[in-house]
Amino acid sequence: MAGVIADQEPGLTGLLPALAPCSQLLYLDLSGHALSGPLPALPQTLQFLNLSSNGLSQRLPQLASSPSLQYIDLSFNRFSGELEDMSRLPALDWLDLSDNELSGPLPAFPAAVRWIDLSNNRLAGALELPAPAADSERLLVLLNLASNKLSGSLPASVTSFAPHLSFLDLSHNSLSGSLDAFAAALAPTNQLLQVNLSHNKLTGEVPGRMAILAAVRPVMVTMKDGHTPVHRILDLSNNELQGVFPSWIITNLPLLAVSCKCSIGISLDASRLTCPAAVRHASRKTQDLLRGFDHLQCVSEANGNKQQVPIWQLVSRSYRYTSREQRKQQLASLQAHGHRRHGKLSGGAVAGIVLAVVGSV
Repeated sequence: MAGVIADQEPGLTGLLPALAPCSQLLYLDLSGHALSGPLPALPQTLQFLNLSSNGLSQRLPQLASSPSLQYIDLSFNRFSGELEDMSRLPALDWLDLSDNELSGPLPAFPAAVRWIDLSNNRLAGALELPAPAADSERLLVLLNLASNKLSGSLPASVTSFAPHLSFLDLSHNSLSGSLDAFAAALAPTNQLLQVNLSHNKLTGEVPGRMAILAAVRPVMVTMKDGHTPVHRILDLSNNELQGVFPSWIITNLPLLAVSCKCSIGISLDASRLTCPAAVRHASRKTQDLLRGFDHLQCVSEANGNKQQVPIWQLVSRSYRYTSREQRKQQLASLQAHGHRRHGKLSGGAVAGIVLAVVGSV
């Protein structure tokens, strides 16, 4: 067929020939070979392009010269330079340029694209997802920008302008600031089943509104194409988040484990998050379910000792949380009680009370 060039047997080497003269070429798949050198100009008719896992290098040609392109996979090559305005490819559905040496800012993308994977490059600058045109809806399902050099805050546009987004990976960048704008823009009907924000510089507390993330919501989520993913992921580890461990994780996890026939991966930095002061005791079955997430821990001051404890212990009836403020109040109460009973106490007596409170609570 004149419109198709494909070779599934590995072994092709050398430079690609001129492709632009192939005026009827629709489908080009030469993935998994040892082709090298630049990618020549493409024919205007091309719709499918897969040259992944080769040794191609230098700058990309003007992809917009092939406005009918729907599928582009140039991953695992050595392409460099900045990306052009991808919004000039209105039919584009799939874009995978991962594992190259691309640099510069993120380009604009067409509203119809569903899959964007630009991970493992050198892209830099702010993360922003422009609003689609008023008469169109952004169809993006996967956005993977992991292992780049993106900086700045995590904007609300990532969630507000992509209602069908299910897979978001922004790990291993330099994103900073709080999660507040991102969380505030979450719709109750969001489909974010996998969210990886690990290895950044995010600060502040984990917002309570993150509880409506599909990744931790105990309901069955079916994607637009009818597919039901088998993995739920929320990874906020290796950031600078602090405050109280989200109690909604403790509440939602057992329900999610029962209702979702999927694997669940949730990760936070235990050493930065203190245990919530009030957690309802749970049944033995719930405790056993939470034991499956033994890596989820928080910093407890129970019994006067600062230590990391797994969250399943928080719902155990034998667990007793005592905050620093509560211990101060107990100390003041003991001192006042001593004054009433014995008058002014000596310094040694006060020290004894202090030791008693710290040692026994």
